[in-house]
Amino acid sequence: MTNRLGVWILVVVLLIGAVVAGALALRDDRAPAPTSEATSEPGLATPLWSVRRFPGVAREELGAARLDFELALLLGDVESCVVVDESDRTLVAQGAGTALIPASAAKLATGLGALAVLGPDHRFATSSVAAAPPAHGEVAALYLVGGGDPLLATPEYQAFLAGDPRWREHPTTSLAELADEIVAAGVQSVPGGVVGDDSHQETVRFLPGWESDYAAQGQVGPLGALTVNHGYASWEGGNVPVADPALHAAQQLTGLLEARGVEVGSAGTGTAPPDATTIAAIQSPPLAEIVAGMERASDNLASEVLLREIGLAARGEATTTAGAEVVSDTLGELGVDPIPTIVDGSGLDRADRTTCEALLDELDATGNAELRAVDEGLAVAGVSGTLAERLRGTELEGRLRAKTGTLSGVTALVGFLTTPEGRELEFAFLANDAFSEDEGDAIADEVATRLAVYPDAPPADELVPAP
Repeated sequence: MTNRLGVWILVVVLLIGAVVAGALALRDDRAPAPTSEATSEPGLATPLWSVRRFPGVAREELGAARLDFELALLLGDVESCVVVDESDRTLVAQGAGTALIPASAAKLATGLGALAVLGPDHRFATSSVAAAPPAHGEVAALYLVGGGDPLLATPEYQAFLAGDPRWREHPTTSLAELADEIVAAGVQSVPGGVVGDDSHQETVRFLPGWESDYAAQGQVGPLGALTVNHGYASWEGGNVPVADPALHAAQQLTGLLEARGVEVGSAGTGTAPPDATTIAAIQSPPLAEIVAGMERASDNLASEVLLREIGLAARGEATTTAGAEVVSDTLGELGVDPIPTIVDGSGLDRADRTTCEALLDELDATGNAELRAVDEGLAVAGVSGTLAERLRGTELEGRLRAKTGTLSGVTALVGFLTTPEGRELEFAFLANDAFSEDEGDAIADEVATRLAVYPDAPPADELVPAP
């Protein structure tokens, strides 16, 4: 803090000196011009290196110094990093290389990895298969085979998402459409019931590094390749996770088929026969839409399921560990430096680490058209996603686009901000300390508020008088 205060004082002193020099130069400009032949040639009334020739630069330097000082004062002894860029110029770089817990800012890496490995047009398939085609309208058992689509939803859950500010733009894959396709295929009776098959991925439901209360709090549903409604049995008034997502999915499809007049036995779980006949199938939206939705709403389940799909595509292993390794390698190929420590896809694991430098590199990588969905999925202050109800009615509403991150003792905000003056700032902010989630959000909002007034300095014509 002492060093930053010294820099601030030095900048102010130099600028005051420049103003005085400019005033003296102004006085010289107004003096009678020499009349001798030796001095009658046109000359530089204002000295070449007078600050009056660069008033905009002086204002920006003062503004950057003031912003740097105010952020340092705001954050105090909080373990944090903050980097602010305008075009190719760095305005603030405090603790830029400090490795911190990123919380959901880690989803930027997951999104980039998914798009780079799978491609923005990739779709996930969910199939209903049977040992044989329908005979007289009957199949002995109907296997519901998950293919890693994290967006499967019933009409009730789709309606709930549409009415929630955070989730209302979130894409979904309609399980009701699959039920319609099954009926259209001629299925009228399934005495053996619907059998949920999620053997496509590993079946570790909650990662060992996660805090034990995440499930109880509804932070994330149980992981799996076949998950409906984010793995929640209910969601009004709080998310209640199911015990077995594959069984839950089979039960949900059973109810949809029964509502369409199909006779269905009890739901269960199992593995479809290898030579099964496909009765019907549905596809997810394109991966670009899934990633954008994941970033915007900070979808924990989607990020974890995608991480396993990354591992499957690149290593043949649909595991969290394989996916994390592939994403790390991919970030290196994209020029992200230093490469984050990736333990999971959502940022719920407190062993994850990243830096503000790496986060800005990740934002820069979205300039690639194949990876643009990560940028397009940034939440907008007062408008969408995790920022839909934050900073509403402030100067930042509609001007701030960012990926948020929130855990107890962790806050993050990474993205872009357009100031009222029309300046475009790119920034990354992380902080880890003993604050609550609400307190962390308030700190991040205050950081963004300080950025919005840059450069908080007098106009150039006041800073340096005109000749």
